[in-house]
Amino acid sequence: MTAVVVDDLNVILHDVLPVDHAAQTQAEDILHGLLARHDGPFSILDLGCGDGRAVALFDRYGSRADYTGVDIEGSPEVTARRIADPRLHTYDGLNLPFETARFDCIWSKQVFEHVVHPRTLLKEVVRTLKPGGRFIGSVSFLEPYHSFSTFGFSPYGLSLLLKEAGFASVLLRPGIDGVTLSLRSFLPSWPILNSYWDRESPLNAWIDRRARKGGWSVARTASVKLRYAGQIAFEARTPTHD
Repeated sequence: MTAVVVDDLNVILHDVLPVDHAAQTQAEDILHGLLARHDGPFSILDLGCGDGRAVALFDRYGSRADYTGVDIEGSPEVTARRIADPRLHTYDGLNLPFETARFDCIWSKQVFEHVVHPRTLLKEVVRTLKPGGRFIGSVSFLEPYHSFSTFGFSPYGLSLLLKEAGFASVLLRPGIDGVTLSLRSFLPSWPILNSYWDRESPLNAWIDRRARKGGWSVARTASVKLRYAGQIAFEARTPTHD
């Protein structure tokens, strides 16, 4: 079998790559880890709350998660919402209707590939986070078009955008691989493809085997997975006051 094509992505992304593990990661994994370290109340904004189904996810944390959701007024997801909850709000897609330094964490799972003006919205994310606040979630990279998606974020491009917005630290982790995600979109009747959300997808598993054989570092393994990722999970932190 031919060798994996590897360029200097691990060098370019040296300051945003994980060093603890290179496992396939979902945004929920980062969220659970974050909330496990806090007793609460921990104020969280669900940016892109859609039809409101994430309310149940955060309610499992009880008083530890002080939840607020927001999405674009008149969007298909908001129009389809059947949940009446005063914690769910709408906005114009650019200006978040919250005061500066309001939230400990902003959660945004698979949202920014649908955002027309990501730089503008990211500035609002930074504005509404407290000093040292966390922005966590995931975005599409090598994922097929879906639901009015406008952008796909390469790992390098995502790191640039987050740093440009003013985040002091950024961490990127590989999600499900792009090949599996494309097959899942093309062959939705194959249930086995859905199982790869909860375990290493085929290409990621192959990269792990190649990494063990080659003695790759965690960072290099993560960089190769990110190169072929369908989705990228991220965690970014705003600066703290001196």
